[in-house]
Amino acid sequence: MLNLIKLRVFTLGCLILLGCRFAVANEMVVFPTAKANTPYSEVAKLSSIKADKKWMYGGESDQQYSLFWQAKGNPKGLVVLMHGGCWLDMFDIQHSFPLSTGLAQSGFHVWSIEYRRTGSGGEWPVAFEDVKAGLANIVKLEDIGVDTSIINLVGHSAGGHLALLAASDAASVLPPDTLINTIGLAAIVDIASYSKGLNSCQSATTSFMKGTLEDKPIEYYFANPLSIRFAQTSTNKAVLLHGTKDAIVPLKQGQHPQIEQIVIDGAGHFDWIHPGTEAFKVLTANLKTYE
Repeated sequence: MLNLIKLRVFTLGCLILLGCRFAVANEMVVFPTAKANTPYSEVAKLSSIKADKKWMYGGESDQQYSLFWQAKGNPKGLVVLMHGGCWLDMFDIQHSFPLSTGLAQSGFHVWSIEYRRTGSGGEWPVAFEDVKAGLANIVKLEDIGVDTSIINLVGHSAGGHLALLAASDAASVLPPDTLINTIGLAAIVDIASYSKGLNSCQSATTSFMKGTLEDKPIEYYFANPLSIRFAQTSTNKAVLLHGTKDAIVPLKQGQHPQIEQIVIDGAGHFDWIHPGTEAFKVLTANLKTYE
């Protein structure tokens, strides 16, 4: 009994003082309304629902897996998600669980790809190769009856960088008639100029690239979404969503000459991964559906 009381006290203290995130099974999560430019600490407090399935897509690391959240209610569409975190191994897929939960509760299947990152063997080009391998593995969803003919390829921050690159090379891993709608959320579009910045995420770029722009100009060219021409066609769409208050990935980073940019006044970097924000509503409004 004493141990049970201690456990309850610890749990209550964790929730109140630390804002610990927790997962629930088969329950709806009610997300609090969040103000614009919400801090990461608010995202860290959010709960989430457990993923329905987990698949490995590689054999060398337990970081090579994909999680699947089934749409709640009538399926509207499919989201393939790449989380952010400055490409660093200290930021894994778990911080994106509330976003996956919010999308699933909004009626979208969610296929979230975990990839190796800086510090765990995921330096360029490994993280990109992992994302492509995870995307190719999406055929597993067809085995359980999920329509993969329309895919929303969504990435946040460094994950947006990888999503844009994956979209440019998706034809090599997906059927040619697949409709791909790419959405960059506060995406790092120009990795070359980003590496010149001084904030902590910008400073992590040289570690991810294993050198500076001056040291590795060819590698930076191929790792740079700005180097890619995005032809908007009936099966290839793209949009960049960015907030004016983003201090981690500046607004000018969310620009590409062939991709429309939608700017949300007052939104910060983490608004996109908090389902209680206005930015989240903008995200869901830009997702392609089966209809």
